Amino acid sequence: MTTPPISPPTQPPTLSPPANLDCVKCGYSLAGIPSNGRCPECGILADYSRRGVLLCYANPEFLARIHAGAVLVFMAPLLYIGMLVLSFAAAMLSAGIVTPVFSVGDLLFAMVQCVVSGVGLYGWWQLSTPDPRHGDSLGGGAARKTLRITVVIIGVGLVLTTIGAGWTGAVTPIVRGGSAGSGAGLMLGLLAIGAAVLSWIAWIVKFFASMVHIRTIARRIPSYVLAKRAENIMLSGSIITVGAIPAMLIGALLGPAILCPAIVLIVAWLVWIVMYILLLNHVRVALRDVKATSAGFLASAGVEGP
Repeated sequence: MTTPPISPPTQPPTLSPPANLDCVKCGYSLAGIPSNGRCPECGILADYSRRGVLLCYANPEFLARIHAGAVLVFMAPLLYIGMLVLSFAAAMLSAGIVTPVFSVGDLLFAMVQCVVSGVGLYGWWQLSTPDPRHGDSLGGGAARKTLRITVVIIGVGLVLTTIGAGWTGAVTPIVRGGSAGSGAGLMLGLLAIGAAVLSWIAWIVKFFASMVHIRTIARRIPSYVLAKRAENIMLSGSIITVGAIPAMLIGALLGPAILCPAIVLIVAWLVWIVMYILLLNHVRVALRDVKATSAGFLASAGVEGP
């Protein structure tokens, strides 16, 4: 009995460039120009614009923008952690645990939170910049657009929350005796709460959209490891969140007898946050290396980068 021949393993599908002949640097049509010729507009070799869809061959200005966005996205959680440490110290000061040196009001805290969150939101806005050459023809367009929409929603929510905190924390006590002022304060307070709830929903949608977008970017680096890490972060974050929230609520209701599972889930959540930050750093470093490779290709093609 003969065994059938073993077929070679199937190769993963490769990304093929879309059928356009535009210059990768300036967008000028290269139709009719040979590969060893140069773009009449910017002078870059036509062959460089026909090498494929990897990011190292992308528009250099576009590449610089998404790299800058990756830097801000990586910095944002670190700044947020620092803000939480400062707010915890401020809470101890207000509780009289340590000797007061300064006081932090609700308005100031809301403003700092708005600025820190704004850094990350602007980073995601830059990182989700559409490719001027390929657009969304390579896939991932829905996630990229969803990411941008949620960034806008969260940004508006942050501004409204900050205004609400400023009104209720600073203006309302002054006009507490007036019914009109109190009514306006209550309205702004409710508006701030509604904006906060909407922002949290947008944060959840943004998280999944951002992981899918990172996976799309990883395909063009290309980096299988980065794409797999984004998938793992998305899956593990969902599992830990689904398990941690009920555990903490039950633990708060039933007391110390059930706190151990909650503590384990909280530790898992903290580990996940570290993994998430490391993922963002991986994106930053990968895009930095791609940007350096692109600069080398541009130099070999006879054009300086941005």
